[in-house]
Amino acid sequence: MTVNISKNGHNKLAIFMPTLFGGGGQRSMLNLAQGLTERGFEVDMVLVKAEGAFLSEVPDSVRLVNLNATRTLTSIPSLIRYLRTERPKSMLSVFGFVNVIALWAWRLAGVDTKLFVNEQNTV
Repeated sequence: MTVNISKNGHNKLAIFMPTLFGGGGQRSMLNLAQGLTERGFEVDMVLVKAEGAFLSEVPDSVRLVNLNATRTLTSIPSLIRYLRTERPKSMLSVFGFVNVIALWAWRLAGVDTKLFVNEQNTV
């Protein structure tokens, strides 16, 4: 697999989630974040609120961004500000209702960040 990493420092990726309370989805995103940093990407773990059982398991190589919102819906202005300021190359949003918020914020921010949404569920 070939990974193209920008030499101009624009290799920042973001993962957007509500919190890091325990669950398979949260665990898989922590694993993904670590794997991406091991491949040379800058990764921001963007949380609606930085809390949860897995908070202490965020790798040192991953930057934790706390939007410090009381609810996912109220994180929209902070997420827009993050997207406009940090300009990640791509953002991955995780879980149904969070995906909707990410889509709204991304559209309102008007940035060229590529947005990917991910729905995880137990079959």
